This record gives sequence, structure tokens and C-alpha cells, in this order.
Amino acid sequence: MIDASVIMAVKNNKINYLEQSIESILNQTLNNFEFIIIADGSNIETLKILNYYEKKDSRIILVTQKINKGLAYSLNIAIKKSKSKYLVRQDYDDISIPERLAVLLKFFKKKNIAVCGSAVYKINNKNSIIGKLQRKLSVNNHKKKLEFLNTLSHSSVIMNKEIIIKIGLYNEKLECSQDYDLWQRVVAFYDIASVPEYLVKLRIHESSVSSILEKQQRHYSFYIGLKHRFPKYTEIIEKYINVEPIFFLSKISHINDSKFTNYIHARLYVFLYDKINLFRFFRFNLKIIYNIIRIYFNRPTYLVKRLINF
Repeated sequence: MIDASVIMAVKNNKINYLEQSIESILNQTLNNFEFIIIADGSNIETLKILNYYEKKDSRIILVTQKINKGLAYSLNIAIKKSKSKYLVRQDYDDISIPERLAVLLKFFKKKNIAVCGSAVYKINNKNSIIGKLQRKLSVNNHKKKLEFLNTLSHSSVIMNKEIIIKIGLYNEKLECSQDYDLWQRVVAFYDIASVPEYLVKLRIHESSVSSILEKQQRHYSFYIGLKHRFPKYTEIIEKYINVEPIFFLSKISHINDSKFTNYIHARLYVFLYDKINLFRFFRFNLKIIYNIIRIYFNRPTYLVKRLINF
């Protein structure tokens, strides 16, 4: 029985990120794993690299999709093909330190949790460390903060395959933020956690998903946060999840629930505060400020920044 299934989806290689990423997995101190790579509509140059590594190491299982199907679809294919009960995410442009699999598996097997992430280094295109991200949160704090914040770095996680399949895998309707949506559904029934060790080097560059799809990520995060706080409205939120948030209230005018609508008003204010500078003119509306303070009470820095900055 293999210890873990590492899953990766890649469209096209950028510079030499792909080779570094693959090598970082192949050089793990724990070596009893399979490495499932989905070539998601990849070009010839990328396929040459992937075919080379598939021949080089028998642990690599390459699945080629001629047409690009997206990250969520590709990861779901990898999950379905995996043989281990433990799934480890790896992004094509990130680097795992040699002890990553060993540390995650040791922790994961001791705890009754569904998903576990780690601290990450942020690196640039020259592999230089430009920042760190470490969230020392208890299991309960992970659940609380997920309403406003993705508390796990996607490329750092290990997951319980049985649970991920049980809750419905990645949401293929979403162009991005699929991981955030997945954690939200997981914590409705199970626990998530993180280890303090820095086990991944997270690549920050202009072609990364977080850079290209920043606006879409904020869009989907708005709706994912709503589902987290008001699960009874999940069906209607899913129905309009691709509608611009500013128009969402008009779609639910038939719902008579002041808690729900007040919450949406406050979240919309913060959403628009970042998106449209002119909207900051309304920061002195006391009713809106009251709702924001009430809803964002556990994020004072986040709130103050938005209320006083021009």
C-alpha cells in the first residue's frame, strides 16, 4: 500500500518552474508514493517535459487531456485515479522541501482531521525567499476565520481522500477559489488543521493563478463566505454564484431575512471598498459601519484599514 498520492494539474510550463516542482516531489525523504500529474490541454513543450519524467520515474502517472478542462476538473480526475487514502497537493510552480510528505503524514495519522496544511515560504522567480506565511490557529479558529479568510495554502495541504469524495470533490463551476470552497464544505462536518513547519515554497509571479485571477478570487470568496455563515441558503447562493456580487441582492429580494440581507450589505461594502475607490465616500454611513463592526468583530485590523484609508 502506498503512503500517499501526490496530485498535480498543469496547463503549460513557465520558465523552468515545472521541472523544479516535479524534482522537489521525487526527492522527498519519504518515497513510497504515487505522483499523478494531469496535463490539462498542455502544449508540446510541456508534454515533452512530462513525458520525460514519466519515463524517468515509475511513481509518476501521467494523464493527458487534449482540451483544457480547468483546475477543479483535473484535480477531481487525479483524486478518482489515486490509490492512497491520503492526498497531497502540489502546484506546478511551487517547491516542496524534502521532508514535506514525511512531516505531514506523521501529523495527519495522529489526528482525527480531514485536511491539514503547513506554513509556507513565498519565493520569487529566482527562488529567493520574499516572505513567509504561517497561521498558528487552533482547529476551532480555523473554522471561525474561514468565514472571511482562506486559512490554508492550497499547495501545502494533505487531505483525507474518503472525506473529500464524500463531500463532493472540488466544485467544477468555480474558475478559482476551489480550495476555499472545499474547506468550507469540509468544516461543516469535519476538522481542519495546520502544522507550524515551513514545508512549501510558494511561487509568487505574474502568471500565477492568484495574480491573474485576483478579481475572480474576491468574487467567489464573497459567495463562499455567505455559504459558510448561512448554509441554509447554499442552494440559492450556488444558483447565482457567477453573478456580480453587487447585483446579488436584487436576485434575492423575495427572501425576508434581515440577518441575511444585513450581512450581505456589510460584506458588499467591504467588497466594493477595495474594488471601487469612490465607494469609500459612504464610509460615514452609521448603519453600514455598525453592521460591519458587528460582522467583522474578529478582524479589527482588516476593518480599521478599510474605514480610515482613502
